[in-house]
Amino acid sequence: MSNSDVLPLLNVDKLTRAAVFAEMIDMAVEHALAAKDYGYVNRVLAVLSQTKYERTLAVWFCSRLGLRITERQGRLHLVDDSSVAKAWHPLATIFQTAVAARNAQHERRVLEQRLADPRLRVIVVPDQPYIDMLDAKARLPGNFETRRRR
Repeated sequence: MSNSDVLPLLNVDKLTRAAVFAEMIDMAVEHALAAKDYGYVNRVLAVLSQTKYERTLAVWFCSRLGLRITERQGRLHLVDDSSVAKAWHPLATIFQTAVAARNAQHERRVLEQRLADPRLRVIVVPDQPYIDMLDAKARLPGNFETRRRR
């Protein structure tokens, strides 16, 4: 998504509200913590460059991963700084709608997996509408056949 040809076509406001955006940030943080490689983090910032979200997300990344903000060619760039203390802040403090969308998507996936499991499948029988026996097509033979009492 950080491709310079594709970037102008993106609606950043809609992107920051999408579940994919929250997953993208989580993946970048996990990779940075595991490999000490901040390339994905800088690519996420490149997608948000020149927007109102760029500085906020950069500060969140710095506090989460212990990074320092620098500027390269007029764009923000994050580098490792061991003197910065790491503090865990949830992503929902910045992007509430993206996190809510991701959680809803996760709940749908879990529900689909439960429904796909044949051992846990529950057969739901729809309620039949109430039909009075005098109006039913399959009436029992007897006194009510002619709709008269004898």
